[in-house]
Amino acid sequence: MFNLFRKEQFRLYNQARKKFLKTPSLLIELEKFFSTYIYDLLKSNVEEFIVDYDEASKLYPFWQNYPPDV
Repeated sequence: MFNLFRKEQFRLYNQARKKFLKTPSLLIELEKFFSTYIYDLLKSNVEEFIVDYDEASKLYPFWQNYPPDV
């Protein structure tokens, strides 16, 4: 299954790479777009991340005394 679309993916990768080498400004614009998108996504969910992190911290003493079996 892994190799099923390997040649097509490699062809598409090389096609995109050539395009970005010809027009590096397009790559820079994509980097700006995705950086901004990820930043906004993280910023809009920061409170949920904090709550999840704090909740995990509250459970630390429990997991310290009762670690999962591996």
